[in-house]
Amino acid sequence: MRLNFETKTKIFVTGLGIIMVVVIVGAILPTARDIYGINRDTLNLKNYLDQKYKNVMTLRRSSQKIDDIKKQTDIFSATLYHRGDELKLITFLENTATNNKLTQKIQAPNLDKPENKIIKLSLSLNGAYPDILKYLSDLEKAPYFLVLNRIQVSTASERIKRDVAVPANLNLDLEMQLYVSE
Repeated sequence: MRLNFETKTKIFVTGLGIIMVVVIVGAILPTARDIYGINRDTLNLKNYLDQKYKNVMTLRRSSQKIDDIKKQTDIFSATLYHRGDELKLITFLENTATNNKLTQKIQAPNLDKPENKIIKLSLSLNGAYPDILKYLSDLEKAPYFLVLNRIQVSTASERIKRDVAVPANLNLDLEMQLYVSE
């Protein structure tokens, strides 16, 4: 059986095609699949490492914030009123009023027994307007964290109308809270 050149060429090309298909299916496709898998694993590892890096950076920032908060807490705790400092508080308020030429009446019904770690104070001051402003400025600089709930300024004549005799120009009524530290 003699094959002509055309048939030999067809058989050769077909054989070469089969060999190419076998090489592609046997070697190139598994290698491509492995490369794709490695690429996917590398991307997953990169994402995992990026997430870990972000977590570490967040942890570092959180650690720095915690240190800052501790410093601020120490500063804040120094401004809290401590039980047993009643005389110190009253002396501060009286000295501030005296230094500003004001007469003062203090009402603090729960000074000895704070409710929910809060002391409520009511102050009635009498004096000249510039002295009252200076008193409020000094109160801002107090070594305590005071929360003013109500400020009322009235003339002495308004207070006299309410049957209270006052020798000064203006009356200042303050209601405030003072946080207590155990």
